[in-house]
Amino acid sequence: MKCMKINPAEYKILVVDDVQSNVLLLKALLGREGFGIVYAMNGTEALEKVKSEHPDLILLDVMMPDMDGFEVAGRLKVEPEQAEIPIIFLTALNDSASVVKGFQLGANDFISKPFRREELLIRVPRRCCRHCGRSRLRDRPKCPRWAAGPAAWKWRPPRRRRC
Repeated sequence: MKCMKINPAEYKILVVDDVQSNVLLLKALLGREGFGIVYAMNGTEALEKVKSEHPDLILLDVMMPDMDGFEVAGRLKVEPEQAEIPIIFLTALNDSASVVKGFQLGANDFISKPFRREELLIRVPRRCCRHCGRSRLRDRPKCPRWAAGPAAWKWRPPRRRRC
């Protein structure tokens, strides 16, 4: 399935990292592409920013003091209004146990540090596009027959072809 071309100005990305130089680099790279950027320096601040800023995507470091990225992701995924926000872990951890744990907690993708600019600029828009598509499907009006339930469903025999 081909991804639609997105307008980066319509998307807000939350960058969560305890290393200020990483935050500044990500702000510069993604800001130059036109994305709206908000940032948090730790897990607690990230949870507050999600509630106040309503980001479309979260770039989340795993290894942080106070609350690590796994705990942040776990807390976000239990809240219904936040569970749909895609999370990309941006981390130096790339062992299989960490990757599996991240996906089990609801991560949508992993980017290893040090990250490559080209990889970041491909993965972020694609994740925004997929998130946008899911929210459009979720918000569209339901089919009346489907919404009415099984009582409205009628079995119809398959059409026979005539030669």
